[in-house]
Amino acid sequence: MTDAENMAREIAFKCWKDMWPNVDNLIRPSDAFIDTLSHWIETAIQNQKNTDYYKDLVIQCGEIIGKAAYTQDDGELCDSVLCAKVPGLVKDICDDYCVMKNYKGE
Repeated sequence: MTDAENMAREIAFKCWKDMWPNVDNLIRPSDAFIDTLSHWIETAIQNQKNTDYYKDLVIQCGEIIGKAAYTQDDGELCDSVLCAKVPGLVKDICDDYCVMKNYKGE
């Protein structure tokens, strides 16, 4: 049994007991419900892994860009990359590169 399946089973039984505390312990949530919940949990786990992966890529880009990626709009510096600023900074860098490339006649 996977971690998601174990977690789903645990959550299902806890919710079941919370909702119907006086029901006989022999009556339990259906396997279909537990399977569905397990798939939702697996999806959430994979989604978080994907989110962390792409956020890490944005942070790496910000670290390469440097100080501008750490600077808030009011000029204050943060300890970590401001991920929301990175796409605009990359665009600015690309625009500057294109201007320089055209200036040099390349």
